[in-house]
Amino acid sequence: MTKAKLFYWTPPIAWAAGIFLMSCLPSKEHVPLFEGVDKVFHFGLFGMLSILLFLAFFYEQRRPPLKAALLALLITAAYGAFDEFHQSFTPTRSVDVFDWVADAAGGMLAFLAALRRRDQPRIHTN
Repeated sequence: MTKAKLFYWTPPIAWAAGIFLMSCLPSKEHVPLFEGVDKVFHFGLFGMLSILLFLAFFYEQRRPPLKAALLALLITAAYGAFDEFHQSFTPTRSVDVFDWVADAAGGMLAFLAALRRRDQPRIHTN
């Protein structure tokens, strides 16, 4: 694997691994700051995953911005579904379709990045 591949693919893989590890932990009983705070965390965690995937597809694979964003969104949404399924095997955790919706909504951040990036000149490195 080249240094460029490692540079761009290590962050999204490590981030996804971190999400997986957090999903392995039993949830703790606590009083949330506000109702739905967990959805904010889902949105942020999976939003960051989508951005990291977008950067890898855009810069390392040289995909057009919207195609990179679509791939990032699809992978993020699929990983969110997998994460919810995975949580069904974790004590004190459960599957919540609204968590997945928050995951997929976070994945839409890649589209925002793509729309911003689309009108800027491409960076070519050799």
